[in-house]
Amino acid sequence: MYLFAQMVADPISGGAGWVGAGLLGLLLGWLLIIHLPAKDKILKDFMEAKDIHVQKMTEKFEASLKVIAEHCEQELERVINIFQNKP
Repeated sequence: MYLFAQMVADPISGGAGWVGAGLLGLLLGWLLIIHLPAKDKILKDFMEAKDIHVQKMTEKFEASLKVIAEHCEQELERVINIFQNKP
């Protein structure tokens, strides 16, 4: 009866508490060794991809601004020629 009463109090570890400590240790170990470094790698990859995307968008924007500036210069020259050649 005494042996049965001890097992009823904590049926998994038998009252020693080693299983609970082991499971907690496994959880914390998994968190520190596997989960957090993997999450850091995902965030690092995301930040690098974002930086590359921003750089490409900046290059495209600068190229389109050059096209617009060239077009405006041509139009300005055309308008100046029109007004200079008018009698």
